[in-house]
Amino acid sequence: IEVRKNEHSLSSFENLTFLIPTNRQEGEPLLKVLVFFDNIEESIKARDVLRVKLLPRECEKIKWFNSRMLEQFRDDTLHEFVANELYGMYATDSFSMV
Repeated sequence: IEVRKNEHSLSSFENLTFLIPTNRQEGEPLLKVLVFFDNIEESIKARDVLRVKLLPRECEKIKWFNSRMLEQFRDDTLHEFVANELYGMYATDSFSMV
């Protein structure tokens, strides 16, 4: 577990950019992360901001996880995360209920 002090505005999500290094080589794996948010909209925005730093074929390796997801999508996403098929999940407290 790593905790970092916020240095930028929370709404910019700049505090999370260290999760996807800019000097990353193609095919180089990323650390697997689970980031919690207070609300669904913020988790989706953060995922969208960080996805643009990935190669196009990697964009689906970062997903959100929340109570509005269909049960099958939620189950599939959790399975992908456990199986190390995802780089990260941006979740709300609903993740703790699975």
